Amino acid sequence: MIQNTSLMAYEEVQKTGRIAECYQRILSVLKSGKEYSNKEISLFTGLTINCVTPRVFELRQKGLIEFSNTRECRVTGRLVKTWRNVERQPTARASCFSKTTPQNPQHPSLPIIARGENSGVEN
Repeated sequence: MIQNTSLMAYEEVQKTGRIAECYQRILSVLKSGKEYSNKEISLFTGLTINCVTPRVFELRQKGLIEFSNTRECRVTGRLVKTWRNVERQPTARASCFSKTTPQNPQHPSLPIIARGENSGVEN
């Protein structure tokens, strides 16, 4: 059963945008192509383990990271599961953006759309 305090904390993190920041920090560590345990992710990102564990679970549900291996944690020495970034094949949508297209920091999978006189997009 989920405690009311946990739900309140989750809602607070969502409202402030901190949850997106946590996702980004975790994904940036895993983009290195390596596998890490929750505790190792916590160490590299500076996030508490209480923040990392539920975000890893949510990222797994979203299909962005996956189970990699079971091994000894480099931090705790205990047997742990490790996670890695899901390798995705480029899609038609993703390949239509050039590598020089600036990315939207709030939604990194989407480009920043220019607005103004020469952009063809009205303000």
